[in-house]
Amino acid sequence: MKTFISYLTEIAWQQSTSKMVFGWSSFDYVMLPLSPSILGRVMEQTRDTVFHVLSWKDIDNLKRLQGKKKSISAFFRMEAESIEDGVQSGGAIVAELEANVLFSGEEDVMSKPDKTGRRWIDFAIATGENKGEQPIHAQIKKDFGKMLSDLLKKEKVKHASSIERIIQAWYDYGNKADGKTKARLIAGYFDGLEGIMKNKKYHAAIAKNFYGYIQDKGGWAGTWDEQVVNNISIKKFHFLEEALEWEIPEEPKKLSGNIPFKVWPSSEELESYITKKAGK
Repeated sequence: MKTFISYLTEIAWQQSTSKMVFGWSSFDYVMLPLSPSILGRVMEQTRDTVFHVLSWKDIDNLKRLQGKKKSISAFFRMEAESIEDGVQSGGAIVAELEANVLFSGEEDVMSKPDKTGRRWIDFAIATGENKGEQPIHAQIKKDFGKMLSDLLKKEKVKHASSIERIIQAWYDYGNKADGKTKARLIAGYFDGLEGIMKNKKYHAAIAKNFYGYIQDKGGWAGTWDEQVVNNISIKKFHFLEEALEWEIPEEPKKLSGNIPFKVWPSSEELESYITKKAGK
């Protein structure tokens, strides 16, 4: 579980797409992109009410994201204590959004943004290995290794047949390649992943892993869940009274503009509202 401060300041560790694709030399660190275009072609998208914590300084940035493909981390549920931590860490406002859900996790899935605004998650989380669904994970892992191997063969890169050796060869070659070659490999990586996700053998299991939690929002692991969303529409801003006293220098009406807002006397009451609203 990442700290609440990192939840609010994750932009500081944004990586390039190249780093996400070639930055791992072991299968334990393989990352998969939550590409809106790929997911839109592979699975039926869901739109829902979600919430997002932000600083008063980031309100204008969030407004500019409305209707855009860039994805952000949001939630259906968050404990009052974590909302309080957000106030103390500078995230004194909760935005209520309608958004397309790209991935729905019952806990913090540690998604990472790249510099284009696309978010990435660990292979084990995307395929359900972290939930004990190892048979399907092993099959996808095998196909993933073959995909990388085929891309390397097109580049005439020699490599051993084991998955770890394939990944090491991918890491070595990708990080030394020139810009044109990297672009070609990245395109092949995205196309290959889409092909794996479209495979009828995996489609139902992947769809369940991506969107199973959103169906009834049961199995919440506590603290906060994580919903990776895009194409947002801001419906309301929520402020805590204590934050207005010492954290936020502007009046809520001025910050919200033409978007509705509400001031809450306690984080417990705000948590209750969020839980009921997201549960509908």
